[in-house]
Amino acid sequence: MQFKVSRNGLIWGGVLIISLYYFLNKYEFIRKAEFTNGKALYYSNGGMQPLRIEFTVDTLYYSFEAEPNVTYKQGELLPVIYLKSNPQKAHVYNFLGFWYNGLIYCLVPLCIWCALLLSWIETNEIITLSYLLNKLRKKEIVDQPKEGKTLSDGSRSS
Repeated sequence: MQFKVSRNGLIWGGVLIISLYYFLNKYEFIRKAEFTNGKALYYSNGGMQPLRIEFTVDTLYYSFEAEPNVTYKQGELLPVIYLKSNPQKAHVYNFLGFWYNGLIYCLVPLCIWCALLLSWIETNEIITLSYLLNKLRKKEIVDQPKEGKTLSDGSRSS
C-alpha cells in the first residue's frame, strides 16, 4: 500500500492531528464535568490582587485562581466548569478561561511541525509513504535457500 503526500498535505495532516488531540482532551473534560456559577473575588496580597473564583458544591466552598491577564468585576457571577470527582480542577467556562491556554500550548508543536516540514521538504516534492512489510516478507520467501532432502545415510541431496 502506498500513499503519496505533498508538503502541504503533511502540514494539514499535522494540524488535523494536533487539533484533534486538543479538542478530544477538552471534550473529555467537558464530558466528565459539572457546571455551576462562581463569584469573582479579589484578595489583597501585598501589591498584587490575584483574582479568585469561589463556588459551592454540595454546601462545600471551593475556590481557584483565575487565568492571568483576565479581568472581571468584583462579585461578578461567572460560569464555572469543574470535575465532579475533583472540584479543585475548575475553570471559568468562557473562551479565555477554558479554551485559550490550551490553544496557545498547541501552537508550539504546530510551529515545530511546520518548521521541520518546511525546512526538509521542497515545495513541489511528493513524499511516498509505503508499507514495506509485505515487500520484506516476499523478499524473505524468495531469498530463502532451498533445503535438500536428507538421505538415510545422513547426507543431503540437492
